[in-house]
This record gives sequence, structure tokens and C-alpha cells, in this order.
Amino acid sequence: MKAISRFCIICVFMGVFNISFVNADNNTTIHNQTISKYGDYYFIKNDNTLWGLKSNDIAEKLYNPYKLLDNIKSISRNYAVGDDGTVWEIDKDTVKQLNFIQDVKKISSGPSHTLFIKNDNSLWGIGYNDLNQLGVRGIEEKYTVPVKIMNNVSNAEIGFGHSIVLKNDGSILTFGSTAYGVLGIPEDKYSENQPHKVLENMKDVFAGETSCFAIDENDTLYRWGTNYGNGVGLKDTEIQKTPIEYVNDVKAVNSHWGFNLILKTDNTLWIYGDSETTKTGYTCYPTGMDFKDLPVKICDDVNSVSEWKDATSHKTLILKNNGELFEFDLAEGKQGYIPEYKIIKITDGIKLCKTAEPNKEKQFVDIESKSDEVKKSVNSLTKAGIIEGTGETEFSPDKPITRAEIAALLLRMSAKTDEDGNGDFVDVTPDKWYYNTAGVSKKYGIVSGFEDNTFCGDEAVSTIQLVSLVSRVLRNEKNIEIKENVNVLSDIPEWAKDDIALAEQEGLINIKNELKDIDEPMTRGKAAVILYRLYEKI
Repeated sequence: MKAISRFCIICVFMGVFNISFVNADNNTTIHNQTISKYGDYYFIKNDNTLWGLKSNDIAEKLYNPYKLLDNIKSISRNYAVGDDGTVWEIDKDTVKQLNFIQDVKKISSGPSHTLFIKNDNSLWGIGYNDLNQLGVRGIEEKYTVPVKIMNNVSNAEIGFGHSIVLKNDGSILTFGSTAYGVLGIPEDKYSENQPHKVLENMKDVFAGETSCFAIDENDTLYRWGTNYGNGVGLKDTEIQKTPIEYVNDVKAVNSHWGFNLILKTDNTLWIYGDSETTKTGYTCYPTGMDFKDLPVKICDDVNSVSEWKDATSHKTLILKNNGELFEFDLAEGKQGYIPEYKIIKITDGIKLCKTAEPNKEKQFVDIESKSDEVKKSVNSLTKAGIIEGTGETEFSPDKPITRAEIAALLLRMSAKTDEDGNGDFVDVTPDKWYYNTAGVSKKYGIVSGFEDNTFCGDEAVSTIQLVSLVSRVLRNEKNIEIKENVNVLSDIPEWAKDDIALAEQEGLINIKNELKDIDEPMTRGKAAVILYRLYEKI
């Protein structure tokens, strides 16, 4: 058996394994083409220009927008993202480019930290990590340059001290502050410095100050946390610690103190109380408004509503499908009646927001007899755009997987997409589908080939080789150290012992049950299981 001396991450091209890239824009919903910050409003027009409007102009009904930037595709709080992936900081009527990160397609910004999704679907964060809101190991007061958090991310939203992330396979991860139920997990399930999976089969996420929301593939809205922020005297009954179904037929939600603006799939916008207690007469803290008659429809033909801007405001922005932008202002009504509200037109010609669509799940008939873990792993990786089947309804779970195929999959999962020739391997010619895969593999030191300078891309990967490869990717991505008390089986070769020890330690494999025939070829079905375990960790 040839030993793998090193391995790397690889560039993917179409080949025998039917590996494909997912168009980056298809996986990220743009929630906000309009924002409000400290009373000033910003919006993107149909020609992709960014405009601002001062709050005092709104108050005096002087609607005189001023142009800030060209070629902008999304905004969040005080950041704008350019069509070319550049990031710009907005400060009232001035902007400046931030050079610490490039190739960005979406930003979610809050009071203590900011998350960036790059074009390769990797998630990065900057700012404070005192509550683990950046989801990285080790607590530091503040990260002044972006730190990589994870790969394969479709959307990310943040609140006051927590983050909620939607991965490409539809799973939801939360991390950060444990207060007010914002992580959506029981307290006994919490472990520090580790993102927690909360839900699966979701297509979009939203966050308020101390609340979280998710929409599933059937347009059902789930909620957890509380709409009352860190209010004094907050009761346990006002905190939802695990996700519950909230409203059906939902497209989007905008969270406020004590209530939510919910956009339905028929494009109607409604005011809902934040819980069943509010619907039945609970007096909302802190405004004193009575929501017993909710829900109430506000208006029709709505495209989107803006993100929350601060803890006490009941103003937001409504964008209609004809491109008209309105300010929505909820005022206190008389006790016992529906709250009063005003809708004031600001401008028109605003660019519409994208609607979330779930990634399609294929039905592979040849995995039906396999274990639940195999079926879940194959289906999840397919939805995430990591792998495809060998046909429309076939996955071929018992077929061996080759070195080139596993290299390409690890590249896709690790967001390494550059091209670097064939790595000077003597057996990798330009007609091979993995020509560039081999070169990038060698470049990153994951699959570096053999001592005779061969790549052997068409050879089947053995069980021990695959586990070693996956283990090294995890180590490279998360900088994980092997604990001293981890033991491995005596028949593991010396070159693989550290890799196998790390794989056992981090739950990538159970040595006793899954590493019995270390030299046997690894099948596609078994490989999918181990790859999905890696997917959930990086």
C-alpha cells in the first residue's frame, strides 16, 4: 500500500463523480436593499446606486435623497457591498472603502460584531467575541481583522450578542450569548465555543436583538428567544428557549420589541404579537400597547421590510413590489385597542430584494436500503451542492471513490477554488478532469502524491487514507490539537496515527466500529457519512 505523505485541498472540475459548483448568488438571500440607522435611511435603487436620506428631512417632509455610491448590491446597518465584492462603511453622508476583506457578497452587521459571507460561501467575522458571537475557539476581547468561522454558508444574521447561520444543506447553527433563549437549545446541551445545530430543512433565517427566526421549506416560520430584549423583570414565560412553530405561509419577518412584522407568501404584511400570551391580551413591555386583537394586516403587495435598527424604535422601512419605499411608524394606541400606525411614502425606484428558495433535494432510489446515517449524509451533501449522484436517481453508494474524487470534494467543502496547474505530477496530463485538482491539492499540502511524483488520481481511496485526508482538512480549518490521552489501534501505520487520533477525538470516526478494514477501498456511501461529519464541523 502506498502511504500518503501529505495532502491538500483541491480545485473541482466536472468528471466521473459529477462534482459541480453551486452558483454563489443562488445561495444567498438579500434581505435588505433598505436600512435605517440612527434615524438616517439608506437604500439601493434599480441602477445599483446607493442613496441616503437624513432623518430630519423625513421629519420635515423634505425628501431630498443624496447619492453615495455606484455599483452596490446589498447593505446592512452601516456597511455596503459592491458588485465587485468590495466593502464600504457608511457614516451619515460619507463612505470609505474597507480593505481588510474582499470578495464579499453579503454582510450582517450589529452593535458588537459583523459577519461577512464571501463569494466562495465561507463565513468570516470581525468585532467582539466575548460572548463567542464569532463562533471561534478561544475568547478574545476583539478581533480587529476578520477571522474565518466556517464554510458552506448560505445566510447569516446577528442580534445583540448572538449569531444565527444557515448552511447550504438547510441546517441552522447558533452561537454566542446564551441569554434569553437566543441559541434555541436547552441549557444542558450548551458547550462553550461551539456552534450548535438547532434545526434542519430550513431556507432562511432572521434575527432580532434577542430573538431568532427561521423559515422552513414549507414556508412555516419558527421562533425562539424573546422580543423584549434585556428588559427589567423579564419573566421565564416571556422567553422561548427552543424553536416552536409560529406562523404559516411566511416569506420574511422583522422583529421589534413586543411584536413582529410578518410578510406572508401572498405579499401581505401583518403585525403579530411575539407569543401566544400577547395574542390573548398580554400588555406589551415596555410600550404599554395592548396587542390582544392581533394579528392585523397592514398593507398588500410588499416585497420586504427592513432590518431592526435599535432596541426602542417602532419604525421600519417597507418596500413594495412596485419599488416604492415607505416608512412604517407604530405609535401607542389607546389601551385595549389595536395600536395606531402611520405609513409614509419616502421615494420610489428601489431595487427589490431576493426571495429565499430551498436547495433541491434529489431522490436517490439506490440508497433506500442503506442506514439512516448514509441517507441523511448523502441527501444533505447533495442539497449543499457538495456532491451529485451518478445519475438522476442513482448515487451508487457501493462504488469505490477515487483519490481525485475525494480531493475534489474536500476542495469544494473547504472553499479552495483557485487553479494551479497539475502540480508537476508525471501521471496527470491535460486530458485528465482532475488536472488542476492535482495541482491545488499539492499546493495546500493535503493530497500531495507519492514519492515517485505520481498522483494516482484514478486509484480507489482506502478507508485509512480517506479518514486521514478528512482529519487533516479539519485540523487545517480549525487548528485543532490532539489531546494526549487519545489512543489508536496498534495496527494503524505510523504515518496515519496522528490523523486517526484526531478523527477519533473530534467524532469523525469511531475507530472500533468503523476502522476494521483499513486497507479496504472506501465506498461513496461510507465516504459521504465521514464527509458530512466534517461538513458539520467546518
